[in-house]
Amino acid sequence: MTSLSRITLWRLRDEKISAQMRFPQPVRLSAKRIAWLRSDVEEWMDKRAKDRYAAEVNLQASPVRVVRLPKRGV
Repeated sequence: MTSLSRITLWRLRDEKISAQMRFPQPVRLSAKRIAWLRSDVEEWMDKRAKDRYAAEVNLQASPVRVVRLPKRGV
């Protein structure tokens, strides 16, 4: 479902990451196996996409200030 590596998934579950960005908790299948509910992963992906879209819209709506730096050696 995602192209994220195992280590990235585990990093995204870290407590230091904001709750909004944190990857869903896995479900233990046996002593050595875990899995994620498809609905949880899809919900997480949808949330990330909506947040990214909202950030892009906010960037487009905000005024941009262009600052010109002086040329070197002048």
